[in-house]
Formats: sequence, C-alpha cells, structure tokens
Amino acid sequence: MIKKADIELKGLTVIAGENDTGKSSVGKALFALLKARLFVLNSKLKNIEASSQYIHKIKWIFSKISKSQLLHRDTLIKLDDIEVDFQKQSARKGKIKFLDAVFIETPFIFNLYQTLSGINKANSIIDFEIEYNYLWWDLYIKLSQKAKTFSNIDFKNILSTIEIITNGSFKKYDEINKDKWVFVKNDNEFEMDNVAMGIKQFAIIYVLIKNGYLTKDRILVFDEPEVHLHPKWQLEMAKVLVELVNKGVKIVVNSHSPYMIEALELLYKQTKIDANFYLALKENNLAKIERIGDDLSPIYELLSQPIDILENMELDNFKW
Repeated sequence: MIKKADIELKGLTVIAGENDTGKSSVGKALFALLKARLFVLNSKLKNIEASSQYIHKIKWIFSKISKSQLLHRDTLIKLDDIEVDFQKQSARKGKIKFLDAVFIETPFIFNLYQTLSGINKANSIIDFEIEYNYLWWDLYIKLSQKAKTFSNIDFKNILSTIEIITNGSFKKYDEINKDKWVFVKNDNEFEMDNVAMGIKQFAIIYVLIKNGYLTKDRILVFDEPEVHLHPKWQLEMAKVLVELVNKGVKIVVNSHSPYMIEALELLYKQTKIDANFYLALKENNLAKIERIGDDLSPIYELLSQPIDILENMELDNFKW
C-alpha cells in the first residue's frame, strides 16, 4: 500500500499517522531486509549465490510474517531492483550500519511465550515444522536466549528506571521444564501471563537489555509503543526510548498517539539527539510517508481530529 517513502534511519525515527497508513509495513520491510542480509552474511556465500539467497530469504520471511500478502502486488519491495554487494562481507568492516533488527509488535508475546517455547522444542524432535509468525518467533528467541555478543553500553540507569516505573523487577528461570520470565514485586513472583499489559511492554525492553540485544549495530522497531499504556506511562516510555537513543541505540517508532509523539518531540529537543519525524497519509488507497520538518503541527492537527469531532458533538447536543 506504500506509494512513496524516503526514510533516513538515524537516532530516533518517528512515523506518525492513522491506522492503515503503512507505518507498520515500513518496519516489517526493514526487518525482512536486515534479517535476510544477516542470514546471507552468516552463510558466507559468494556474490552471485548471495544475491539469489538474499531475495529467497526476503520472500521466506515475508511469507512467515503475513502469508505473502505484503508481496502480493509487488508494491512494497520490488525484488528485481535490489542490488546487493556481499563481496568481502563489507558489513563486518563497519560499512553497513545495521546487522540485525528487533521488532516489537505486541506485549502479548509474553502470553505466547510458553506456546512458542513448546513449538521450539517440538520442531527439534519432529520431522516437520509447525507454522509460526516470524516476527513473534524472532522476538521470543531474543527474550529466551542471550545474545552471542553483548554490547558494552551501560544500561543500568534504564533498567533502574523501568523497575521504578513498574514497581518491580523481572527474573528468568532457565530450567528445561521451567523456561519463563516472572515479575517480582514485594518479594512475590507473578507469572507474566497475569501481569498488566503495560508492565509487559516495559518488560520487553528490560529483557532485551538483559539479554544483550539492544546494541549500536541492531535497529529497534517499536510498533505503537503506546498501546496498552495510560498516557502517564506513555510519557515514561518516551523517556526510556529517548535515553536508549542517547546511549547509541537506533530506534524506529510507529505511533498514532499525540501523547507519545509530543513527548518524543520535547525530549529529543532537550537531549539534542538525532531525530526525524514522518507523517503517513493515505491517498487513493496508497500511502505516502513524508518527512516533517521542525514544525510538527501537521501531525498534531491530524491526530487531534477526534477531539474536534467530540467537541462538535457536544455543541450539537447542547441545549440552552
């Protein structure tokens, strides 16, 4: 559905817009491209083979994300136009900024944790593969296993901030029959299934830090981080995200919350981190994602329309 999008990834990238305007599709495309490239780099294939495998892997990832719907009309990524030079594996020399992507789609991942853990065990002992959503699967792996290489970034203050916000901490059990995270509050342990969705949202960031997946060579795509968060906690989440960027983590945020977007705007100006804001609009059922300059009023005007509608409804129903 994306007709045009020209997006620069540096520091904090915010894509604002209403539902069904292509925001998530941008993040999924980025995720698939980076994942496919990482697979080919790790396979150590030569140039021609690498390019062929790259396209094949992109298609495979999309099929696991959305049953190939994203590629149905070939409008999201024109695969024939992709040219990649894997010679000498230049990514390992620092010429390619991002080697991997982390995609956060829903805090419900903790409710699916045991199911995905069971699929992981079953696929290792049976001769056919159980179907799964690759976005959820990749995040589950990152929540359940530590990264092979850890970042040297000091995240202690961010972990402490999350513990203060949630009034608790998070603990991992690694036993074979007890692979899970729990929320610890006042010396009591609570299954993650039973804690508030807002707490799970912060828990994802907490665990990704603990397991070493928030680094300078991975990009974090956070799809609507405001979901399940009270406006007060939306502001707290914005603070956490900006502090991560300040530490060197590159983040893409898709949002339709004026609270989240305004908080990110004010915090980025205070901290002077690199940030770009984009507005996604739909025209004739196709989306255009364009950069907004320092004046974000077009974003706020669009997202404040429901308030104007409610005010007009009040006026219409008002009786003298």
